[in-house]
Amino acid sequence: MVYASGWHATSQSLGRPYHYLLLFDRTTNREVQRGKVTAANSARPDVARAFPGTYNAGQSGFNAQFTVQPALNGHDLVVLSRWTDDPAGNGNAVDYWFGQTVTPNVPVDKAKQLD
Repeated sequence: MVYASGWHATSQSLGRPYHYLLLFDRTTNREVQRGKVTAANSARPDVARAFPGTYNAGQSGFNAQFTVQPALNGHDLVVLSRWTDDPAGNGNAVDYWFGQTVTPNVPVDKAKQLD
């Protein structure tokens, strides 16, 4: 599992009501997974107090987990936060790439591998 929590506040999110987190594989330059940030885990009154002039700062939070398959062992993974105007998480977007890269070492289930 890869866990990501934090916030992404930007006034560029105006007109982009959908917030997504994407797990991206820098080794293959491909998206691994994405998840929509919901109102249930996005409230960040502390960010709104710290950045009162930033649009959507109060709803900028996230807390997510991504399942990582053994095929990604040794790959460099990074999380990106996306505000977009598209309900599916594409379209006109503003992205923020977080700087920390994760390189998983997921145990391989040998019983499943023999299938």
